[in-house]
Amino acid sequence: MFVKSILVVDDDPNLRYSLSIILQRAGYLVTTVGQACKAIDSLQAGNFDLVIMDIKMPDIDGLALLPKILTVYPQLPILILTAFPTPETVQEAKQSGARAFLEKPIDPDSLLENVHALLEPRPGSPN
Repeated sequence: MFVKSILVVDDDPNLRYSLSIILQRAGYLVTTVGQACKAIDSLQAGNFDLVIMDIKMPDIDGLALLPKILTVYPQLPILILTAFPTPETVQEAKQSGARAFLEKPIDPDSLLENVHALLEPRPGSPN
């Protein structure tokens, strides 16, 4: 069985650390970055199975980054995080290709449920 690799993108260092600990304890390999531009660099340098990404970031908005990632990595599942959800934001994220959406503060059980669901092999996928 292969260890799944997750990229966490959030400008809050405390949240990055917390998510990293939760995910590592669940058996995932975790890389964290604090800027959207570093997320692009990390994706180019590594092989990730999932991206967990905040919407509000200082350099590039997560909703603007989402289609850029999916243009290059169309099968990569992306879970969006936000402290300020609105129905419009949720709809825009899903229309842009996000496969899941969680509201901050993050409940660890809900996070892991979503991560497990997103990383399950999809019908027709080689996993």
